[in-house]
Amino acid sequence: MKKTIPIFFILFALFTGCTKEHSVNPAPQKLVTVSLHPNYLVLPPSNWQQVLGGSATLKLTPQNSDSVTLSSISTTVNLKDVASYKQQVVVGTYDVTLNTQSTAAVDTFIRFTSKADHVPINKDETIDLAATTTDAVITISTKLIDSTVTPTFKLGNQTTYNLGKANGYYFLYARDATSGTITFSLSNGYQYMKDLTVRAMNQYDLIPVSNSYGELSIKSYPFNITSSTKIRIN
Repeated sequence: MKKTIPIFFILFALFTGCTKEHSVNPAPQKLVTVSLHPNYLVLPPSNWQQVLGGSATLKLTPQNSDSVTLSSISTTVNLKDVASYKQQVVVGTYDVTLNTQSTAAVDTFIRFTSKADHVPINKDETIDLAATTTDAVITISTKLIDSTVTPTFKLGNQTTYNLGKANGYYFLYARDATSGTITFSLSNGYQYMKDLTVRAMNQYDLIPVSNSYGELSIKSYPFNITSSTKIRIN
């Protein structure tokens, strides 16, 4: 079942335009440059920062002509390099979507779909992109386990995945209702294994219990992603 979270993306639009040569000419096409700059808000008590990566499809669908012919834009964005992304469009009103492309059961970045309707790309403005995700995230603090042995997550079909590393954690995103066995080691050689079924929009933080062999505490936190989306032309 999908759950809704807010997600936003900062889009800076820098105006470049043409000058009218004759008053009888049609209105010139004013071009803007759209760029994406994600910024995340962390919800306590978790200090987890969502990991962005992989490819996403950005679509801008015009909703009015504004005296010129506007074209739909569909392009693939590398979210790891999103801060350097730029896309030139004509000033107007657009429906905007940004959707990740990964359909894997697990991955090392969050998957989402997001949308904002009737966005005026012509002035300073902050908008929200409503987003949905079916991902949960599994985390283990790198301070608590043997950092020389990468933790793994084995699905019921016996496919095994290594956890990624970010924000001081080993981590892995998994689709809602995904089940598997997570395995990791302590520096003293003790090995831990835990069967786990995840639910969307939760962080499952695994913590080895002190002075025990194989006993784990699992803390579950809801997570969220927020930012702001600014559109500007000068």
